[in-house]
Formats: sequence, C-alpha cells, structure tokens
Amino acid sequence: MATEKLNDKLILVEGLKMQIGGIRMITDQLKSSMDLAVVSNKISVTKIAECTSNVQIAAKSIVRLASDQGSISSIISAGDSGTLVHEPGEKTRAQINKTAKKAEISAQLAMEASALSSEISINTLNSCVDKAVLSIQHLLNDHFSAPDTFLSELLAHPVRIRKVPLELLAKSGSNHELELNRYQPLVDFWQSELDAVTEIKNAAAIREEKTKERAKFFDQVKNETLVLQNSGEVTQSELIGCSLKIKSLFQEMKAVSKGLKAAVASIEKLSVQITRKKAVNPLISDELVSITGQAIQDSDSATALFSVALKSTFAASPDKLLKESSIVFGHLFYLAETEKNSNWSNLQDFIAKTSKKSENHLRAVKKTENIITEHLKVANEHLSNAVMLSTIEESASRAIQAAKGI
Repeated sequence: MATEKLNDKLILVEGLKMQIGGIRMITDQLKSSMDLAVVSNKISVTKIAECTSNVQIAAKSIVRLASDQGSISSIISAGDSGTLVHEPGEKTRAQINKTAKKAEISAQLAMEASALSSEISINTLNSCVDKAVLSIQHLLNDHFSAPDTFLSELLAHPVRIRKVPLELLAKSGSNHELELNRYQPLVDFWQSELDAVTEIKNAAAIREEKTKERAKFFDQVKNETLVLQNSGEVTQSELIGCSLKIKSLFQEMKAVSKGLKAAVASIEKLSVQITRKKAVNPLISDELVSITGQAIQDSDSATALFSVALKSTFAASPDKLLKESSIVFGHLFYLAETEKNSNWSNLQDFIAKTSKKSENHLRAVKKTENIITEHLKVANEHLSNAVMLSTIEESASRAIQAAKGI
C-alpha cells in the first residue's frame, strides 16, 4: 500500500515537471506571438485607413463621372430627343448611376472597416497578456523552481515524542536530594524536546504560509488567465468582424470594377457617336461635345483612381494579422484550460495536496508541542516540590544541629 502511494506521488511529480515545462514554453510563445500581432495590427490599421482614403477618392471620381453623364443626357434630352444618341445616352446614364451607387456603398464599407480596425482591442489584450505572463512567471519562479523538493513536499513529516530515558523514570525515594537529581534531568529533557519541536513548528508554520501563498497566487493566475481568455474572445470577434467587412468591401469593389469598365466603354462609344454626329451636323451643341470630352477625361481619372483603390483594398486584407492572432488565441486556449483542470491539473493537484499536508503537519506539531509542554510543566512542578522539600529538610537538619549544639 505504501509503495502504491509512493508511486502515485512519483507519477504526480513527473507530470508536474512536464506540465511546468509546457506552461513555461507556451507562456514564452504567447508573449512572442502577441508582440508580432501588435505590430501586424498597427500595419493593418494603417493599410485599412489608406484603403478607406483611396476608396473614397475613387468613389468621388465615379460620382463626378455620373454627374458628367447626367449633364450629357440632359442636353441630349433637351435638344436631340429621339435621335440615335438619346437611347445610348440614357442607357449609359443608368449604368454609371448604378455604378456610382455601388461606389458610394464601397466608400461606406471602407469607413466602417476602418472604424472596426481602429477599435480592435489588440492593445488591451496585450496588456492582459503582459499581466498574466508576469503572474505565471512569478508563480513558477517563486513556487516551482526547485523540482527536487516536489517529492519531499508530498511525503509525510511525522513528529514523534522521544521516549524518556529509563534512568529518568526511576522510582522516587525518601531522599529529596535523589529527587532533585532525578527531576532536574527530566526538566532538561523535556525542555530540550520543547526547543526541538518549537523549531519544527516554526519551520512548519513557514511551510504552511508558503503553501497558502502558493494556493492564493495560483487562484490569482487562474482568474487572470480566464480574464485573458475572455479578452482574447472579444479581440477575436472584433478581428473576424473587421475581416468580414473587408471581404464585403472587396466583393463590392469587384462589382464596381465590372460596372465601371462597362460604363466607361459606353461613354467612349457615346462620345464617338456624338463626335461623328457633330461632324455632319454643325448644329449639335458645342456644350454637349465639351461635356462629353470632360466625361472622357473624368472616366480616365476614375479608372486610374479606382485601380489604386482596388489594389489598396486587396492589400488591406487582415489575413496576416488573423494568422498571427490565431497563434495567440491557440496559446490562450491552452492557458485558459485552468477551469477544466486539464493543462493545469498536476499543478492544481500538487497545490491542493501540499496545502492540506502542511496544515495537517502544523496541527500535529502544535499538538505534540502541547503534550511536551504539559510534560515539562509536570516535571517543573515535581522539581519545584523536590526543591522545596529539600530546602525544608535542610533547614530542619540545621535547626536540629543547632539545638544539639546548645
């Protein structure tokens, strides 16, 4: 039975050593991955802000182009209604207006993405990581840095009272001097035992205080890792929300790209038709020709600006941040398993066992101290009585001698 209990303790100690090593490694990796995520988040915020600016500029250029086409359609409707350019003009206006609306939607999505990216609580999570890592390091360095002592902490520390030497247990006689010679060594014996057990008690009290402190600090670490897990879940949700917004923006931008290409092609075709018509009909409005030429210039500008916006939208993808953050969240999941007693189970078991053992040991030492104190008290009482009787006897003897001398 004793061998089985010892084997159980050895298994616990070996598991404890492995778990401490694992927690140290994960803690170090958590801090490193968190540092990378913080840097990536700063870069991501900057890129998304740049993307937002580019998308807004591109959207304005497309809206301006829609305004050009609106003016063209108005002039055609006023002066050339029913002509061959009226129907393509109306079709082009509808086309560019639809694209402009999509561009405005893209600008709104970009602003929302930028707002979401700036609100991602990476820095808050980083602060929680710093605090939790510091606490874990404190726990491991201050309370689990000496693996050679783990087994001794789990083993029993019996406190026994020494047997009184036989020579001190001799029967008392009528000679009070003999009584003195007997009880003084007995008092010295119990005093020595009391001194020894007091020293053991002081050490046991320190050990109990240390195990209480360790248990208290472990609970603090548990709470901090749970707070860290909650903070991580919030940050993860924010990252996912921002990523989905960027994806929606990219899809909308692709639709704008398709619409813009078709609209620009229609404007160019309409411009050619108006130019040809002007060549054969000088009465065609010069203003129409002028605005059509402006529309061509604005379409070129819109196309160039939109190309920049599309590229910056693609570059704003937070995929790298998500990848690095997923490593952080994986480490958080490992550390936050405290509540389920899996990755921290051996530490928790060890702390519980050593806390209970230190309490029991101190209680046993105090009980032993009380017993020895009682024995010392009785021995002192006997010694005091022997001293008193010896003094009385000596005084009586002197009185008798004095009387005989008279």
